[in-house]
Amino acid sequence: MREACTSAAFSKEQASALVLPTARFINSCDKVQIQLAPEKLVSVCRRFKDHVMQLEAPLRGVAPMLTCRMPINDSFSFCVGKT
Repeated sequence: MREACTSAAFSKEQASALVLPTARFINSCDKVQIQLAPEKLVSVCRRFKDHVMQLEAPLRGVAPMLTCRMPINDSFSFCVGKT
């Protein structure tokens, strides 16, 4: 599986420039999109976490991660047939 982003290291400036658009993307995903490609969203979220940690601003990642947590949980339950 290809990662959603490149695995190359980002400078702080690049990471800073990516945080807001990535947070907006995470916040805009709906349950159906997540069910179609949950592994892609997980990959995006991991890279997003890496960026906010590189910026030493983990609080910037809390709200977007909480926003997508429930749809991801529902999606994985859907994928394995649980209710």
